[in-house]
Amino acid sequence: MNVEYKIEAGTVLLDRTHQAVMFCRNVLLLSEIPGTLTIKIFKAIGGQDLLGDCTCDGIDAYEMRLWEQSLETIMHEMVHVMQYANYELELYLGDRAYWQGEMVFGFSYDTSPWEIEATRLESILVKNFLTFSA
Repeated sequence: MNVEYKIEAGTVLLDRTHQAVMFCRNVLLLSEIPGTLTIKIFKAIGGQDLLGDCTCDGIDAYEMRLWEQSLETIMHEMVHVMQYANYELELYLGDRAYWQGEMVFGFSYDTSPWEIEATRLESILVKNFLTFSA
């Protein structure tokens, strides 16, 4: 998977952000996945709860949007990239999704299994990144 960045005017790509993305690309076995991950860095918006998100075109174009370049946010969104790349996750408009071979309906952010997995794995990834990058 190739990685490219698009940076909003007035923001910068932190070197640590790139290191964290490449770490996850390797650890989550995404380096050989065909396609491109485009990471868009935006200015933080005061009062905004959304720190990052991730989408996929269903084939080989992945997009991560970051309003915060914290390790937790980066690692969390990279888990979603992995979920899309492994065909475990596909989100649809409304309240339905495809998750690990089953249709899921009526979920919330806090109860959706892909968010639970991403939250669990983000802390493991952050810990390993800090250990191996020290």
